Amino acid sequence: MRIAVFAISFASVERALVALDFLLQPGVFAADATVRALADAGVSVAGDIKVAKVPDDMDYIVSLGGDGTFLRAAAWSGASGVPVAGVNMGHLGYLAAFAPSELTALPRILAEGRCQLQRRSLLEVRFPDRVHLPEGFWPYALNEVSFLRLGSASMIDVMVEIDGRRLATYSGDGLIVSTPTGSTGYNLSVGGPLIQPGVEAWSISPIAPHALTMRPLVVSDRSMLSIKTNCRTSSFRLCLDSRAVSLPAKTRVEIRKAPFAVNVVLRPGRTFADALRDKLHWGVGNGE
Repeated sequence: MRIAVFAISFASVERALVALDFLLQPGVFAADATVRALADAGVSVAGDIKVAKVPDDMDYIVSLGGDGTFLRAAAWSGASGVPVAGVNMGHLGYLAAFAPSELTALPRILAEGRCQLQRRSLLEVRFPDRVHLPEGFWPYALNEVSFLRLGSASMIDVMVEIDGRRLATYSGDGLIVSTPTGSTGYNLSVGGPLIQPGVEAWSISPIAPHALTMRPLVVSDRSMLSIKTNCRTSSFRLCLDSRAVSLPAKTRVEIRKAPFAVNVVLRPGRTFADALRDKLHWGVGNGE
């Protein structure tokens, strides 16, 4: 079995050394980002570890960090279908199924099949009009696609069509289109609904809407959304998970369901309700 370790930073040298010990095990490789993270932490890795250039040759990807690292690991995995297992070395770690104390035993857990895989859908963004995008721009998001204003003193208008028909114009600080996976993230913080993974739906949630009648909406993920912004500034910010790009105002963006999914490694028997109670303290203070 071949495992690629993905990390973007380490909170301490001690955490970096724990990762290095794991990387020295047989069949364990480091993604390029992990090599850079170890070097930034002051840990020398010259000649000590094996490097995985592409994820396709791996059986699993292990993400070391928080939810942001997990999202970057999912982007590195791309359309390969290689399952991603999260080890929470961050704060909340909602997407991570394993604790740092389990890292040494993780290869055995994965090899013995003592886990379950859950397919998580992604959003794909397209641009009907030609726009300048950064080199290597990955047009997919596991959590959400956000339309945000650049200026702090004025609103942004986000005009949404669904399957070619006008839905609404949302005026405020922006708009979030979220997958079920992302429903517990940015979407939740702006009052959007929680959606159980596996439900074929998206949430459209306004950020600080100017009109109180503009409420979050759940739509089918078989829909095609066409979205255009209007604002006083010359550009707006488009965010795909934790990756942001500035685009000219009035740029049309289309959102579809991606043609591939991310396979997330979970504990056997782990449910959505378990995650809500453990990570979000669902029901705490109500006799539980």
